[in-house]
Amino acid sequence: MILGALDMAGGESYLAEQAEKNPSAFLSLIGRVLPTTLASDPHSPLPGIVIGFERPNESDRQVP
Repeated sequence: MILGALDMAGGESYLAEQAEKNPSAFLSLIGRVLPTTLASDPHSPLPGIVIGFERPNESDRQVP
């Protein structure tokens, strides 16, 4: 139901709009959906991981 409602609200473009209009709520959502732990082989650790948010260019946006 949640994914259906997101789809009806505009999906990815709706979430991008919320990132600009309501950044604290958007970042709270991101914190809930990103994995909180990473597991790896202790003899072969994962390289450094950087997670960032890059604002798309206006020319890259798709118009529905």
